[in-house]
Amino acid sequence: MKVRLLGFAFVCLAKLQAQTVEVALAPTQPGDLFGNRKHDLALVVYAPPQQRSELPAKLFQIAGKIAAPTGGPDPKPLIVEAGAAIKRTVAFPVELPKVERKTQFLVRFEGAGPLRLTVYPEDLLQPLRDNAGKEMKLFTLTSAGTLSSFLQREKIHATDLGATVPPEFSERGIILARQESAAPESWPNHLRAGQALVIFHPLEANDLPRVVPAPLGLGVVIHVHISVLEALSTSPRAQEVFAEIIDLVRAHLNPAHQITTP
Repeated sequence: MKVRLLGFAFVCLAKLQAQTVEVALAPTQPGDLFGNRKHDLALVVYAPPQQRSELPAKLFQIAGKIAAPTGGPDPKPLIVEAGAAIKRTVAFPVELPKVERKTQFLVRFEGAGPLRLTVYPEDLLQPLRDNAGKEMKLFTLTSAGTLSSFLQREKIHATDLGATVPPEFSERGIILARQESAAPESWPNHLRAGQALVIFHPLEANDLPRVVPAPLGLGVVIHVHISVLEALSTSPRAQEVFAEIIDLVRAHLNPAHQITTP
C-alpha cells in the first residue's frame, strides 16, 4: 500500500512539475512564417530552477474551430535544461508544411500552453511577379535603394527612372520611392492620368500605421506609413502587405482590375 501511495505521489509530482512550465515566443521571434521550411523558433520558457524538463510536442493545423494533426512527423520534444533562473531562452526547431494560402497552426507542448503560428505560402509575390510590366508597370527612383534590390532579387520587373522622374515621363504605372532617402524635390510636381507615386515613410514612434492618398495633377500620391520595407526579405507578413498596397494602387488606377493578392 505504501509503495502504491509513493508511486502515486511521484506521478502527481511529475504532473505538477510539468504544469509549472510556461512557453511563449521570444519578443524577437515573429509568429508569421513561411511554410515548407524548417525554422528554429526562439522561445522564452518559464520553469522551476534546477529542473530539467522534456516536453513532447505536436503540430496541429487550425480550420475554423477545429485543430487537427498535420499528419507529418511530430516535432522533437522541447528540452529545457536545468538552470539558476526561472526565465530561459530556448531554440526550438520545427518544420512547417507547405500551404496554398495563409493558414493557422498550433504547436502544443505536453504540460504547457500552445504556440500559435501563422504560416504563409512560399511565394506570396507570384501574382505581383506575373503582373509587373503587363497590366501596370512598376518604376523605381534610385532612392528606393533596398526596395529596388529586393525587386530585382525576386525577379519582379521594375524600371529605374534615376534620381528624379523625367518631366516628359508619360507611361502609366506605379512609381516607388522612399521618403527617408529621397528629397521631396526628386518627386514629380505633376502626375499624368494613370500614374501613381507610392512613397514609403518611416513609421515614427507612437505613430499609427496608415495609407494616405492625395491627388497630384491627374494622378495620385500614396503616402504609406507602415514598417514594410525593412522586413521584406524575411517576413511573409511584410511581403503580404507590400503586395496588397501595390494591388490596391493598381485597382485605384484601373477600376476594372481585380484584386489578386491571396
